[in-house]
Order: sequence, then C-alpha cells, then structure tokens
Amino acid sequence: VSVLNPQNQKIRIEISLLDRNKKEELETNQKEETFKISIKPLKPGEYKVPYKVIVNGETKEEGEFLIYVEKEKNVRKKDSLDDMLDELLG
Repeated sequence: VSVLNPQNQKIRIEISLLDRNKKEELETNQKEETFKISIKPLKPGEYKVPYKVIVNGETKEEGEFLIYVEKEKNVRKKDSLDDMLDELLG
C-alpha cells in the first residue's frame, strides 16, 4: 500500500484483510510511505477489499478496491539431463 501525504497529516488506513477476521491498521505522518501487507495465497477469482482512510481522527474516505487473482501457470523446467537427451535425439 502506497500512501501520499503532501501535508504531513496523521493518516490511518484500515484495511479488512481477506484471510483474517481483523483489520490491518497502517499509520503515517510522512509525505510518502509504502507498507507491505502479508496475506495467505488466494484461490483464483475476484476479491473486494474494504478500506477506510482517517485523517487527524476524522474519516475522510471509505470504499473498496478489487484484487484479481489468476490461476498460476504451470511451467516445467527441464533439467540438464532432459536438455542433453533432447540435443542427442534431435
């Protein structure tokens, strides 16, 4: 989550996490800050994530954003023996 705060106000962002029944609370008074949030792997699909932005104790914005999760492509790496066999056999 990237936060831009040009006025250096005290900002708190509450995000309802998908893999827990609790909210993640991020706080900053920096002009710019980036936060990393860890969640468990999600199944493919579309997920709505509610959030709330609180500035100096007053709710300024509420909403939700979407996360799209695609199925991971299976990529098979050939090992060196497979490569050597392919070269010998053409």
